[in-house]
Amino acid sequence: MILTNPTLKGKKMQSTQEILNERQAQHGSYESFCEIYGGLRKVSDKHAEKLTWQQQTAVEMMLFKIARILNNGANHQDNWQDIAGYAMLGGKLVEPAVTEITGPTLNTRNDNK
Repeated sequence: MILTNPTLKGKKMQSTQEILNERQAQHGSYESFCEIYGGLRKVSDKHAEKLTWQQQTAVEMMLFKIARILNNGANHQDNWQDIAGYAMLGGKLVEPAVTEITGPTLNTRNDNK
C-alpha cells in the first residue's frame, strides 16, 4: 500500500517494509537487537528495586541505546549522546520538565517508588 502525504508534494511515502529495511541496515537485525537487549534487561531487572521509577526508565533507555550500539550502531553519534542525556536525567543532573507525576502510572517493576 502506498500512502500519500500532502507535505511530500507528490513524492511517494515510504512503505513500512522500506522503513524496516532502512532501519535494519542502520541498526542491525531486529532479532539480534532483541537478543542483546533482552540479555541486558535480565541483568538490570534483578536490581531494579533499588532505583526510583525515573532511574529505572533512564537505565532502560540507556540499555536500549547500548543494545543498538552493540548491534550495529557504534558509529552513530546520536546513540552515545542519548546515553549521556539519559544518564544526566537518571542522576538528576538536570531538572526535567516533569518533576512529579500524580495518579496511576505504568510502573510494572516497582510501584513503591
